[in-house]
Amino acid sequence: MAFDIAVKDWALGDTAYNQIQSQITESTTERDILNLMAQYGSTSSRARHEAIARGTGTVNKEPINLDADYGLNDTPFR
Repeated sequence: MAFDIAVKDWALGDTAYNQIQSQITESTTERDILNLMAQYGSTSSRARHEAIARGTGTVNKEPINLDADYGLNDTPFR
C-alpha cells in the first residue's frame, strides 16, 4: 500500500498521519495499520486501498483476491 500511496493521488497529510498514529498501540498489527491507512485519503481510491489492506475487495467493479489472483499474502517470502 505504501507504493500505491507514493505513486497515486493518495497522500496522507499531517492530520491523517496523526489520527492514524493516535490509534496505534503495542498490540496493533501491520494488518491493523493497513486497515487504518485505508480509511484515509482520496475517496475515489478507497476501494482499492481497502482491497490492498484486506486482501480482497472490489476494484473498478471487479472482484479481486490478491492471494488467489496474484499470490500476494502475508506469508513470509522465504
